[in-house]
Amino acid sequence: MYFNIFARFTVGLVLLLLLVFSVLQWLQFPVGSFLDWVIGGATFWWLLAIVTVPWNIHFQAKEVLAEAEQSKEIDIVIDTGHWLLVTGH
Repeated sequence: MYFNIFARFTVGLVLLLLLVFSVLQWLQFPVGSFLDWVIGGATFWWLLAIVTVPWNIHFQAKEVLAEAEQSKEIDIVIDTGHWLLVTGH
């Protein structure tokens, strides 16, 4: 699911960078080289991934723990053996 979102975002970012760079070059604005734009776009994408991926993992884990707590409240047996691998204990 998240791979599709990042793939679409990456394609959209590349197309947007190409479009903006091309238009600004055509209008003869001093925008630097295309390599500068590629590095800037890659840096923006990397920073977005560095922030988004751990954030999503954190909240998915909290959701799983909340669901496990709800299951315990209605007497559904939870196997906690797999949790040890996740927490590192």
